[in-house]
Formats: sequence, structure tokens, C-alpha cells
Amino acid sequence: MRSSDGDWWLLSNTKLYRFAGVTNFRDLDGMPPSTTYDSSSGLLANGMFQIFEDSKKNIWVSTRGSNASGNGVAILTPGSRSFRPLSEADGYPRGKAPSSFLEDSRGRIWLGFYEGGLGVYENGTVRIFPSGIPETGLITDMIVDAKGRMWLATSVHGLYRVNDHQSDTPTFEKVDVASAPLSNNIRTITQDRFGRLYLGGARGVERYCPDTGHVKRLTVSEGLAADFVVDSFRDKNDDLWFVTNDGVSRLTPLQDEDPPPPQVLIGSLRILGRLAPVPELGAASFDTGDLPHTDNNFQIDWFGLDLRAGEFLRYQFMLEGADADWSKQSDQMTVTYANLRPGSYRFLVRAINTEGASSAAPAVIAFQIIPPVWQRWWFLTLSAIAAGCAIYAVYSYRTKKFVQINSALEEARKAAERLRRSREERLIELERVRSRIAIDLHDDIGASLTQIAILSQVAQTKNGSNGAAAPLNKITEVSNELVGTMSDIVWSINPAKDHLCDLMQRMRRFASDVVAPKDIIARFDLPDDSSAIVVDSNIRREVFLVFKEAINNIAKHSEASRVSVRLSIDDRTIELDVQDDGKGFENIAPSFADTFTSEGYSGNGIPSMRRRAMEMGGHLQIDSTKGVGTQIKLRMPRELSFDDSIIPNRG
Repeated sequence: MRSSDGDWWLLSNTKLYRFAGVTNFRDLDGMPPSTTYDSSSGLLANGMFQIFEDSKKNIWVSTRGSNASGNGVAILTPGSRSFRPLSEADGYPRGKAPSSFLEDSRGRIWLGFYEGGLGVYENGTVRIFPSGIPETGLITDMIVDAKGRMWLATSVHGLYRVNDHQSDTPTFEKVDVASAPLSNNIRTITQDRFGRLYLGGARGVERYCPDTGHVKRLTVSEGLAADFVVDSFRDKNDDLWFVTNDGVSRLTPLQDEDPPPPQVLIGSLRILGRLAPVPELGAASFDTGDLPHTDNNFQIDWFGLDLRAGEFLRYQFMLEGADADWSKQSDQMTVTYANLRPGSYRFLVRAINTEGASSAAPAVIAFQIIPPVWQRWWFLTLSAIAAGCAIYAVYSYRTKKFVQINSALEEARKAAERLRRSREERLIELERVRSRIAIDLHDDIGASLTQIAILSQVAQTKNGSNGAAAPLNKITEVSNELVGTMSDIVWSINPAKDHLCDLMQRMRRFASDVVAPKDIIARFDLPDDSSAIVVDSNIRREVFLVFKEAINNIAKHSEASRVSVRLSIDDRTIELDVQDDGKGFENIAPSFADTFTSEGYSGNGIPSMRRRAMEMGGHLQIDSTKGVGTQIKLRMPRELSFDDSIIPNRG
């Protein structure tokens, strides 16, 4: 770099060299430097990376060391002998080395970092932009064009435009060109006197016009020394210089002229793999004539003509009769259509240059695929007439059958209605019988048994000291048991108690009467919405009797402190689970379990519960662990019905 005072500055991997008072670059050959700078001069490392001079004649030098501590930037002010490095106290990010510099019209210094990211230096402080700029890849170059727009080049993410860069809150926008995508690896930016940007990178030079969006690529075919461009410069004569790995190239930009539109020609046509007779030099239009319906696979190739240097074309195509609009622009030069339906078609293709000018007239292929015999109009007409006759005959036949079927269905419906009414009447009558039996049992037999129990207790009181006390006690005990049994029978046959909530209420009442005097805590887990679930009286009675037997056994033999009862029901089964934390007993073979109790003697409780379950097609399982407790699981099949209109005064 040559500074404004005429000094030459050369970067190396070990030092920074300064040659003062040299007017001719050739005089540097063999001349010793007037000053050298390294880490002892305030630079962070000896590996020099980038250099920049601002409008105040400050020299900025970025370095890259063997570790992050050597990455950074230092400033040499006029008259100073050593550099002052920027640090975290100045807001500078630790471990980042600037790969590009730019001074805007406000005198701020923009810093594009090698590791990604962007910052700006103003009034002795560095401010890092938090978002909008990629955090990976180099920011290789920055420029403000003739219209005051700021542009950033990156080595991984392509070109960015900085909107409103003079403000404190600029925004960043990636530049995408649909017609001719820009390279993502851009190393340098310069501009010509017409406001066009030249982006040098791994694909040569791309000339981009911000106003029109047009892109033109310059490569070795246009005289570039090599395709990889690392730096660029615009001299005082408005010539552009591009530095490549194999040399330097100069370009004198010229004003754009209205280019002639490109031309496109059909190169070849294959129908079912057979070449059609297209001229060797291409054809602007081609007509295949009528084709049989089997010739419906096409491969079409084309090419474009544009005589301007460095021009590359893109294409759009459309098949009239199948496509609604032109395809997207691409460099595709062939297309295949398979299994086209019979009909008339026109294939059109046009070329588009980088300025957006398209062919004056597209290349055209016209063809018509003739439908097979069974798809032609006369065949379809005859087929429609024949089908109409057949449909009419079938319709007449089906109409007669429909009348007969409707009559039979009506008779069947009436019979089904009579049967339904008969069933409803029988069910109503059955409920009346059940209600009458329950009332009779409760009022007559139940009242009589209660009277016997009371009289026996009175007799026992009056004759407590003679030999009649024992028989009277037995009479009292048997009468009370009969009263309880009669209450269970009345409850089980009473149709007003067919809902699941009635079963749950009776289970709770019985458990409270039996286990509460034994200081046993009972916990119930019962289903919700039980008032809407109707249970068959037989199932309800057997479930309750099994539960009753289980609670009696727990109260008499288990020595438990807690008992849990879970009742669950769905549309097919009803399940009862009774579990205690008593002393339990050892599991034994099922053949003996029927007569085994927790105390080791024979009894009828377990066989009775098993018999009730088997008679209803259910299953009873008893699991007991000595010292842990006993669990009784009852599962019965049951189809449920939900009563949507519960009668409040039914019971």
C-alpha cells in the first residue's frame, strides 16, 4: 500500500516494512526499509494480515498470530513510533482480525472480520452489529458506490447490501438474482464510472448492475488472467485492474448498448426414441404432422445464439395444451414429455440474455396426437346410445324389483315394529312384577320376620335366666340374618335400583356397617357418571354378594387396618377389585383354595364366590401373600346401556 504522504508499506509474515521518500516503485528493488514494525512495536503478532489508511492519515494494521491472542488490529497515528492495539476496553472483540476496512462519509471506520461479523469504530469505541451478518466466512471487501449504497463481499455467503448505513441501526440484505445467481465466494469489489459493480472471486469476475439486476460473467475467455480473482482496483483513468493467481488483467469499461435479442433454435427431436428429420443447423419452427396415439413420448433439445463476448443465456419453455405458463428461467437445454394424451400441442422455447432481453420469436414445434378408435367421436356416440339402451333396460327391471323389495321391506318393518312393541310390553310387565314382588317381600315377609326378631328379643329379655335363653338367642340371630337377606333380595329385584349408582351406594353402606366397628378404613375408587349406567339385576346381585362375602371375610379373619375397593365398568365388562393389608395366607393349589380360609379351616365363602362368577360367565382370582394382604379380583362380561332419560321418581 502507498500512503497519502508517499510512503510504501509492505506486509509480510514476520514484519511490516515502511519505505519513506520513494517516488518510483521500481526504486524499492534492493532498498532497505526505513522502518520495520513487529510485536515489539505495539502490534499483536508478527503475522501481518491487512493494512488501511483513513482520512486522518492513521494507519490500521490487522494481524493474525498462532493463537487467538495474536488476532486483532492496531493503529499508528501520525508522528507516533509505535502502534496502539484496540482492546476489549475499546469494545473490540477479542480474537478477531479485520479482513477488510472502509471509511464512510461520517468518518467512521467499518471493520469486516476474518471470522465473520461486522463492527464500526467511532469516537474511540468499537460497536459490533448483533445480527444480520453471517458469523461464518470472511468479510473480504466493502465499498460505497456512486449512489451512496454500501456493499459487503463475503467468502461464503456472497454479496450483501447495507441499507441506511449512515444511521446507527442499518439493516443487511443478501443479494439474490434469480436469472443469474451470483457466486457465494466473492473476494473483492470495485465499480466502474457507470455505477456497475465488479465482483471478483472463484468464478472470475461478475459484473452486477444494482439498478437493473443484470449479471454478466467475465472469465479467461474474455482475457482474464485466471478465474480466481483475489483483488481489484479502479485507477484515475477509470480502468479496472483485477489481480489473479496467475497475473493481473486490465479492463476498460464501456457504456452498455441495447443488445440484439438472442436467437433460439430447435436442435433435435426424438419421438419414442426415433430421431425426427430436424435440419442439422437447427430449426426455428417444425411441424411433425399427425401422430398415432402410441407416439406420445418426446425428447426435445435446443440451443441459443448470442454473438456478444462473455454472454451466457438462460431459457424458458412451455407446452401449449399441457402447461399453463412459461417455466422458470434456467440453463436447461433439453426436456422430456412422457405419455402425452391425445390432442393438439405446440412446444415453445425462448432464450433470455443477462440484460433480460428475450428472443424476438420463440422456436416452435407443432404436433397433434390422434386419439385411438375408441376415443373418437363417432365411436363414443354409438357407445353412448348403446349404453343408454342398456341403462334403460336395467332401470325398468330394477324399478319393478324395487317396488317388490319395498313391499317386502315394509312388511318386515311392520313385523319388526310389532315385535318391538311386544318386547317393550313384556319388559314393562316384567318390571311391574318385579316391583310387586319387591313390595310384597318387603311389606309382608320382611315385616313378619322383623316382628319375629323383635318378639324373640322381648322373650329373651323376660326369660334371660332360664333354659330358654339359648334357643331365643338363636331365633333372634336367624331372624336378623333373614331380615338382612330379605333386604338384599328386595334390593336386587327392585327395578328402581338397576343403576350402577345404586350398587355403589349399597356397597358403601354395607362396608361401613361391617368394617367400621373393626376400626378398618375403607377407600372406594368408583366410576364417574354412575347414575346414567344401567346394570342387569342378576349381574348387580352377584357382584354385590361377592363383594359382601369378601368384606365379611376381611372383617372376620384378615386383621387388616385398610381395605380398598375399586369398581370399573365399560361397554363389555364389569370389574371388582377388593384388596386389604391384613395378614394374608400362603397361596395354595386352586383345588384346595376352594375350601381354604385365612385361618386354615374349610368354609363355603370362597367356593360360593367362585360359583357365582362361573355361573355368570366371569372369572374370580384370589391372590394372597402371608404378612402382606389379600386381593380378590372379579371380572364379569356385561353389555351396558346408557339411560339417557333417567326418571327421578322411579324408586
